[in-house]
Amino acid sequence: MSKLTKTILWLVVVVIILGGIYYGISKKPTAATTREPIKIGFIGPLSGGPSLWGQGSLDMINMAVEEINNQGGINGRKLVVIPEDGKCQPEPAVTAIQKLINVDKVKFILGGHCSPETAAIAPIAENNKVFMLAGVSTASGILDKYSYAFRISPPNWEQACLIGKIALKKYNLKKIAVLTASTAFTKSISNDFVNCFKEQGGEVVRVEEYTWPETTDFKTYLIKIKDSKPDAIFVATQGVEGVQILKQMSELGIKAILTGNTVFIHKKTYAESGGLLPSNAFTVAPYVDVANKKASELVAKYKAKYGKDVPYNLFFVGAAYDGVYMLKEALEKCGENPTCVRDYFFNIRNWEGATAVFSFNEKGDPVLKVWRELRIVNGDEVFETISE
Repeated sequence: MSKLTKTILWLVVVVIILGGIYYGISKKPTAATTREPIKIGFIGPLSGGPSLWGQGSLDMINMAVEEINNQGGINGRKLVVIPEDGKCQPEPAVTAIQKLINVDKVKFILGGHCSPETAAIAPIAENNKVFMLAGVSTASGILDKYSYAFRISPPNWEQACLIGKIALKKYNLKKIAVLTASTAFTKSISNDFVNCFKEQGGEVVRVEEYTWPETTDFKTYLIKIKDSKPDAIFVATQGVEGVQILKQMSELGIKAILTGNTVFIHKKTYAESGGLLPSNAFTVAPYVDVANKKASELVAKYKAKYGKDVPYNLFFVGAAYDGVYMLKEALEKCGENPTCVRDYFFNIRNWEGATAVFSFNEKGDPVLKVWRELRIVNGDEVFETISE
């Protein structure tokens, strides 16, 4: 081998070595890349009637994220929330989660904040191994098949069975008719109510179901219900249609006692119907004791930041704030590993938040003791302890 050939070979080796060193340096994570924010998706109703709690939940999430970021974030990394409007409907929610996963590359989603959203996106989160923590989503059984899906709202059957118990044992209402919207949430709580009420000895004399949000005239359904002569009517609404239902009940002279879900038995329904929701109408709702220091601080912070009271129900909306802090602790331990975060949530026991003390069971449902009887009296919420 000539001297010239050896020199050329040596130069080639040097170039390869220097190229490798440069490549390694160029691919080494920089301070900038390791400090990129952690993306969190949000899916909830931000338009239409259900935005009452969807926007409230997003406000709570943004408030918690701002606090966490001001305290240094997650191991020095900021959180950023990417909100999507699920419209409380399956199709927009599916579009939202596909965008969050495929375009924004999120690994963690807070939502849905409506049962029709949550039921639709849970299988997609599962297939993509994306962790999701649903908010205002109570339809029974919608997360049972999915290990990456959790929720901070208790399932409908607890609430529905307690409503049936109060109707029978406290108010001696033995014959009840049901009027329900056709969504996952409303059908779930109505079915649970029917089953539990019958098991406790009550009689369901009529069940009428309307399509939501298309239906605006309820008289046909209400006439059939009136003809069944019930002691009470269980009404499960999904949006603001409860106002029209009350007006048409008044026009038809329906006098039966009213019960139903917390969308129907609500101070907004009372106000917008001109006080047509009677004071003896009742439901069962999650209750947060505002005398509790954490709860009172949350209410005060929300009002100071947004200039309004917490909308809808303090537990359902406020639990979104607690959900962010539970996720924060999981991320601090797991980093951006959704499987680790999932396993962390399965092991949460007696976590003390502002709205409740949280534990999670093997189905991803919270184990809580938050239920109270609720009536709307002169536009104000009146909670009563439920007797054993």
